[in-house]
Amino acid sequence: MIGYCRSLFTCLLQINASTPLFDTYDIIALIPTTHATFSLACLTHSQPSPLTAHIIALPLTLPRLPFHMKHTLVRTAIKNGSVFEINYVGALGGEHDSETMQAGVAESGASAKRNWWAASRELVRVSKGKGLLLSGGVASSGDLRAPRDIGNLYGSFL
Repeated sequence: MIGYCRSLFTCLLQINASTPLFDTYDIIALIPTTHATFSLACLTHSQPSPLTAHIIALPLTLPRLPFHMKHTLVRTAIKNGSVFEINYVGALGGEHDSETMQAGVAESGASAKRNWWAASRELVRVSKGKGLLLSGGVASSGDLRAPRDIGNLYGSFL
């Protein structure tokens, strides 16, 4: 049996939100960088509206998350239908895409691996393993992994 893999490309923009700009998109993702933006992403932007955040991506490779993940915030976002994205490139120590590196929400190297594992386990603990989206976040095709590899990686969290 031949498997099918589809690569999706993302674009990271730092802008002030306006509804007409986002009308053409089906899925909106946010990367909170402060406690205030994390609270907004979980409480306000996960509510049904034209600017609903479907995916909340966290900067897991930073030396320390810029906010504390509270159970109530995370579970409220999950209850409202949002999911939290975990990019597996941090576990590999691979290169992130240039946009996230320039925005300061990703790092690479040995310490980034350690930070990724600690932050990912914390996210799984706070969310109780629900509402998680595991994605690549890779910059080169050499960092892509097979679906079973990703399943094994995901299984190590639970």
